[in-house]
Amino acid sequence: MNRTKRFVYQINTTNESFLKLSIKLKDMGVKNNMFFLKLYDPSLQYVNPFDDNLSIETKQKIIQEIIINPWYYLRECVAIPEQGGEGGTPFVLHLANLASIYCTLNGIDHYSVYPYQTYRRASYNTLLHWLFMFGGTTTEFRYMASSFSGFYNNMSRTLSQVAILPDYLSTIMNMVVHKRTTMENFLSRNVIRQIENPKDRETAEQMGNEAVGTIQYFDDFEHIPFVGEIIESSAPAMYKMRNEKTSGIKPCRIFTTTLGDPETNESAAFGFRMQEQGLCWKPEMFDLTIDQLREQIKINSANDIVIIKVPYKEMGLDDAWFMNACRMCFNDAQRIRREVHLEYY
Repeated sequence: MNRTKRFVYQINTTNESFLKLSIKLKDMGVKNNMFFLKLYDPSLQYVNPFDDNLSIETKQKIIQEIIINPWYYLRECVAIPEQGGEGGTPFVLHLANLASIYCTLNGIDHYSVYPYQTYRRASYNTLLHWLFMFGGTTTEFRYMASSFSGFYNNMSRTLSQVAILPDYLSTIMNMVVHKRTTMENFLSRNVIRQIENPKDRETAEQMGNEAVGTIQYFDDFEHIPFVGEIIESSAPAMYKMRNEKTSGIKPCRIFTTTLGDPETNESAAFGFRMQEQGLCWKPEMFDLTIDQLREQIKINSANDIVIIKVPYKEMGLDDAWFMNACRMCFNDAQRIRREVHLEYY
């Protein structure tokens, strides 16, 4: 993305979540509160990418904007498929996924825990698909999930999003070759590779030693067996990668999870320690330069990892949402504590 290119802020966007978050950040005292409203081509300010009557020239402008501007793609083009219905709903931006997207684009390792059903997977699936298509070339994305079905479901959700885009966009967003455990972009030569879960500690350590993915995405981290061994043994390879020139995509480790039980689950215990040693994300960090942010992380964490945990009320969710989330957790006190309040104990 060309950060020196001139831009405007698309304050007339129809995606209300982006506008509301901008106002919320301003009210919180954050000065850098509009960067996700950037638009590099001002002629697109009043253009609906889903309009059936767009000219070829306008479609080309939209495609060019998508290629250089992930915020435009998320804000104006993405639709999240609705279960049992046609079409989709706009991408919802909130404090948690804004921090996650910001960290990913800037190569900041982070550990994300979202409140119950608040677009955690949808956010990462959508962003990583944009990176996979346009972020760089010859880059490997390594995905791990608590089960193969988790990986398969993530890919299926992403392709469902692509399928409901207008034809001129779904064509460019689907220039990929699908196999059982891989997806390859045949233009950029980027590849997404599903890594199977290790069967024992020795296998886990070997997997970590062989970790070469520029983007390493651990979905449901605390429920992947022997994940601690993978992370510890992969540290040298990741350190080496950070000091090499990349093709546009910054190396990043992404850890997302529903909290587990540290007393009975080794992976959850490892995740608990990672969070204790990390630096908690705060909205005022958006006002730092990336170099300043990295320095803050280095000084204030023991593992160079940012922890993204935003209470549901700070995300604008109300008591009605809380009561519904409790019902969806079958009013189980332990699940509510971990999946709604984001607390282990």
